Amino acid sequence: MGERLSVASGEEMTLEQATDISRGLAQYFQHVANALDPKPKKKKKLRNPNVPKRPPGAYFLWVADNREKLKDENPESKGREFHRILGGTWNKLPDKKKEAYIHRAQRLKEKWVEEKENMKTAGEKETEDDNDDAEDGDGPEEDKEEEDKEEEDKEEEEEQLEEEIKEEPKPKKKAKKVRKKEKKDKPSKKRKQS
Repeated sequence: MGERLSVASGEEMTLEQATDISRGLAQYFQHVANALDPKPKKKKKLRNPNVPKRPPGAYFLWVADNREKLKDENPESKGREFHRILGGTWNKLPDKKKEAYIHRAQRLKEKWVEEKENMKTAGEKETEDDNDDAEDGDGPEEDKEEEDKEEEDKEEEEEQLEEEIKEEPKPKKKAKKVRKKEKKDKPSKKRKQS
């Protein structure tokens, strides 16, 4: 047997028992540490710097124009309290004053949508042109001619396949009848079991 150790409580145990206990405690403390640690944060996707940023809404345009004025009127308010003042002031504004900011926000949004669409179409055109020109070094006119030839070739192949299908002989019906008779002669699985 192994070496005996005396424990603080006065009991004796073997070295193996002590190592088992210490391993168990180590696993427990590791589990507790993992539970207390926050989950790893997700990595942000890298943003394309060329894509236009989404424009601010009407409220944020109003805040940009009036923040300093309200900050001077309420120097003691900070953080959440100040934002409550901003929101309350915006809600109390008459609709006529809000309309100017709403229209401005709509115009900015329309401009943003156009820029975004232009960027998508420009990006698609560039990649298509780059790919076509890089393949053979020809210009767009030669590329059109090549595409037309490819379409004609495909149509000819389809016509040839259709003709071949029409010319193929149809399978004989007698073969099916013979198979049916063979099946009737063979005992089915159900008959064998009973």
